[in-house]
Amino acid sequence: MSAQATWNGAPTLQLEIACPGGISVARTGTSGLSIELDDTEGGGTCTVTLSLPPGMRADVSYTLVVDPAPRGA
Repeated sequence: MSAQATWNGAPTLQLEIACPGGISVARTGTSGLSIELDDTEGGGTCTVTLSLPPGMRADVSYTLVVDPAPRGA
């Protein structure tokens, strides 16, 4: 699965995909973040989270696109 996020209002955010069995990937950066995770071996529902760094508060307008299929599949 893959996730892409763009936003306004915060310099950096963290984008994370977490799946059952402890499979996860996270990346922190500026708008335009993209991550991908091969979740074909796991079962259950994965969670996609876009968040501010700990202790930071801001108004954020964002777009989050989640694709359940791996790229090129």
